[in-house]
Amino acid sequence: PVPGVPWRDVREVARVVRATLEEVGLAGWPKTSGSRGLHVYVRVARRWGFDQVRRAALALARAVERRVPALATSQWW
Repeated sequence: PVPGVPWRDVREVARVVRATLEEVGLAGWPKTSGSRGLHVYVRVARRWGFDQVRRAALALARAVERRVPALATSQWW
């Protein structure tokens, strides 16, 4: 998150990510990143290449963004 985003908002987005992953049969594991954010790790079968995984990650980000547009964005800085 950008500076000034409260931790409760980070946690809420993480909850939405979890629910979105569960809907498609995937599990995610959160990991803190630095002092302000979270990464979510998802196991991926080796048969999927970088481009396919990147597109799936972007689709997940956009799905989360649609669910909580006031809290999440799929846009890169």
